Amino acid sequence: MGSGSFRMDGWSVDSDASQHITYDERDLINVRKLDASSSFDIHSIGGEVLRPIAMGMLVLAPNFCPGLTTTIADVCLIPESQVKVLSVAAMSEVGAVVRFDENVVTICDRV
Repeated sequence: MGSGSFRMDGWSVDSDASQHITYDERDLINVRKLDASSSFDIHSIGGEVLRPIAMGMLVLAPNFCPGLTTTIADVCLIPESQVKVLSVAAMSEVGAVVRFDENVVTICDRV
């Protein structure tokens, strides 16, 4: 990160993103490091090319239902990223439905 840069707290749900991304390895479980042959480039909205160093699973626990959790697979670990991103496209590929309302994003399994 350059000087004057800051990291956004929380997760952004992005309809233009193709990959889930976090900069914090503590967000992930079952982390697997990527070697040069399995790594790939991700182009950021600002044109920067980012390369994941690992992949893992994110465990989400909604605040409205204690004890309920769900996992999101294939989250890229990119320490240089300034944001944490949940990709609508990636969630849709595995059968999730993402709905945007005025101030709320709802993510659920397709029934």
